[in-house]
Amino acid sequence: MTKKELLFTTKVLSVPVKVLLVEYSGDEEAVFGQYDSETFEIELNKASSHLHLRITILHELLHVCQDLLGIDNLSHKDVYSLSQALYGILVDNPQFAYWFYDVQPTEGQGQGDGGEIAERIRLNS
Repeated sequence: MTKKELLFTTKVLSVPVKVLLVEYSGDEEAVFGQYDSETFEIELNKASSHLHLRITILHELLHVCQDLLGIDNLSHKDVYSLSQALYGILVDNPQFAYWFYDVQPTEGQGQGDGGEIAERIRLNS
C-alpha cells in the first residue's frame, strides 16, 4: 500500500493544489513525482533527497500550469528543461528572492552576488 502525507497546499492560478509526500513501493520507487489533474494533487517521492524534491516540485508545478492554462504543446522534455532553468535561477540568484518577496536579507546575507547563500543551499541539499 502506498502511504501519503500532506506536505502543504499551494495555489496555482487560484486553484488549491495539495502537495503530498508519498512512500512508494516496488516498481513505483522510480517515480520522482507526478501530478493528478483530476484531484489537483502533486505527489513527491518521500525517498528523494531535499534537492531532488525541490527540482521535482518545480517540474510538477509547471505541469499544473500547463494543465490549467490548456497548454498542450509542451513536451515532457520542455517541462523538464524549464524546471531545471527555474531551479538554477533561484539557487544561483538568492538576492532575487529577497527582491521578489520585498524583504531585506538578515545581516551577512545577500551581500555580493549571493554566492555564499547559494553555497549554503547546495551544502544543505
